[in-house]
Amino acid sequence: EEDGSKSTTVVSSLSSSSSTVPVPNTPTTNTQTTSISIPSTSLSSPTKSGLVTTDGGTLASQFGVTSPLDRMALTANGNLQRLFSSYYDAPVHVLVDYCTLVKTSPSSSEISASQATTTPSSTTTTPATPPPATWDRVVHLMVHNQTFCTATSQITVRDPQCLELVQSGKVGIGQLFRYLDKLPTFTLLDAGLQKDNGALWRVYELRCQELSCRIQEDFVPHAWNISPRVSSSPPSSLSSN
Repeated sequence: EEDGSKSTTVVSSLSSSSSTVPVPNTPTTNTQTTSISIPSTSLSSPTKSGLVTTDGGTLASQFGVTSPLDRMALTANGNLQRLFSSYYDAPVHVLVDYCTLVKTSPSSSEISASQATTTPSSTTTTPATPPPATWDRVVHLMVHNQTFCTATSQITVRDPQCLELVQSGKVGIGQLFRYLDKLPTFTLLDAGLQKDNGALWRVYELRCQELSCRIQEDFVPHAWNISPRVSSSPPSSLSSN
């Protein structure tokens, strides 16, 4: 989804059958939130340089993606914003549709209280790890005030310092990894082209010890052919990369 640092790349050898997750076509502020279902897999992912699978062939043969630009987006490992921003030579903005806590986590005060435990015979404190918290999140990536991708995410946080950042909805997923100063692994789980309009979609995972994200991105058919509109000022609710 959002721009981040380099990450270890893994490309999965799965079928390219469609796995559409319903998401809004246009940004809204009053969205009825429901639990999001994103495909999961436990299959291993043998790779060669992170771009061509050893047992699945090229990206074109494995996922049916023949456009070179689409293949670059397909393997973007946390830097999709930067890729599109460079292509259009324009800022990419993120509109957060919603970010909803779906698995109860401890409150901030409970987390703070649980961070240190003291044994009766010692004054040494031992950090305590809070239970993970999971959010459903939908954002729209925009360039020239037009949406080129909708990202539907499930974010699981195991670090107390990230809980508030995710809940605020103001920080991109890639920025969270930079905040943690962690190098996430990138696993491409599935991808393909929509049958009705040929638009690209992909499902992938970014993961480190403190944070994991399973993301489905649905691109518009004309993602690489967006022209600037007369209005140049983005809405005030948008944040740029």
